[in-house]
Amino acid sequence: MTEVSDAPRLEDGVSPPSYHFPELDLAAVQIADWRRRKMFTAPAGFRGEDNALRIAAKAMLVVGELSEAIEAVREQNFAEFEVEMADALIRLLDLAAATGCSLSTAVSDKMAVNETRPARHGKAVAL
Repeated sequence: MTEVSDAPRLEDGVSPPSYHFPELDLAAVQIADWRRRKMFTAPAGFRGEDNALRIAAKAMLVVGELSEAIEAVREQNFAEFEVEMADALIRLLDLAAATGCSLSTAVSDKMAVNETRPARHGKAVAL
């Protein structure tokens, strides 16, 4: 557990908001169950050369879905954009479940770190 003195602080010394996303891990488990029922493959954990290749391939499928979302933006097709974003999230959550990654914890921890960063993370231009 993080000690109070070690907790992230905003620039003004105020503690950042607390972020909790337990539904991410629940969704990941449900999606992994669906994947198994539909007989799709997944990495068997995180370590090992075979798993590294499977993780890379599954991660690229997420990239592919995001590319399709960008194409929907170019076509100004919001309905398709929404579908492709959902596809990307489904694939990402499934990969998290297959590798034992708790996105609930990781996202919460990362948001706490992000709260301590300056606006735009110190960059001149925000995208």
